[in-house]
Amino acid sequence: MQSECKPLTGRNVLLIGIGFYDYELAIADELQRQGATVFLYDELPSYLRRGALASLLRRFKVDVRGQVRIHHETILNEVSGHHIDHLLVIKGEHITPWFLDSLRAAHRKVQLISYHWDSLARYPSLVGLQSYFDKVYTFDAEDAKRFPDFKLRPLFFRPEIAQKLSNAVNEIYDLSFVGWLHHDRLRQVDDIHLWADKHGLRTLFYLYTGWFSSTRLSLQGRGKFVKSRSMDFIKYVNLLHNSRAIVDLPHPEQTGLTMRAIEAVGAGKKLITTSRTIVNYDFYRKENILIIDGGYPQIDDHFLDTPTVELPAETIARYSLHEWVRQLFTIDTSKEQDLKNYSCGNEFIISSKTVSY
Repeated sequence: MQSECKPLTGRNVLLIGIGFYDYELAIADELQRQGATVFLYDELPSYLRRGALASLLRRFKVDVRGQVRIHHETILNEVSGHHIDHLLVIKGEHITPWFLDSLRAAHRKVQLISYHWDSLARYPSLVGLQSYFDKVYTFDAEDAKRFPDFKLRPLFFRPEIAQKLSNAVNEIYDLSFVGWLHHDRLRQVDDIHLWADKHGLRTLFYLYTGWFSSTRLSLQGRGKFVKSRSMDFIKYVNLLHNSRAIVDLPHPEQTGLTMRAIEAVGAGKKLITTSRTIVNYDFYRKENILIIDGGYPQIDDHFLDTPTVELPAETIARYSLHEWVRQLFTIDTSKEQDLKNYSCGNEFIISSKTVSY
């Protein structure tokens, strides 16, 4: 039973992410729950990822490859005393063939795994790098079709999403949206808000961006829904469970489903989305998911009033972080008969511990 619950026992995993809020911490936490020892790093040193200096360097397109090389040398040195069984790279925009070759030379049996939660159509320079990996996963169905060696694996919902918090404030919203401010999202949110206000619906819209952009929009009188920092995750979970429907406005250049769409599945919520490809997924039900036009986002008056169709437990479980980890690391779950125990009894328990590495 121990091997079923902790199938990665004895494995050392080097996880390199992009500093995407705390999602990589959640992945590392799940890897640990499944028995792995995790070495977690950002692909960039912190001073190049965030803060005023990082913004200036990006704005003036300063060449930072030398600093990145030093950072990657530090990673290799710090894990050199351990046998690394698996490398998992999220996106890997700053990962180089030199780094992958160096890691493989030092850890002969390491398995190199790549996962993309952005469409490679937006990052074509990353395509060539994928030949260095043993396995490549993508959240984007079109990328999986374009590149036969890529495996399609949608995103995941975290365990907190599937369990309503006991201390949640019961302030119900008809519609809510939380997300990064990019492409045409502000205009779309404004249009949806106008429609919702006309129909007497309660809404909460939260777009976050950098301080400069939020200040500029505020001075222009367009900053009503714009914040300069992301929403606290636990507050977001509360909002999710206190919303009748989640609004989803994916980037127009990607066909993969957003984290927000998968979280709606995990929370059992209705979803209003501009994604056209969502009809191809096994959880799609017209009673639960309304597809709207991003250019003219109007909502069916009756959609919110119809009951939600309950999904099979095995369908929901397929999109959990637990199963995401299992698929990437090719852990056979065919012998697990009881889906209630697929997470060894603790998948949906909210953890309050701090993960340290």
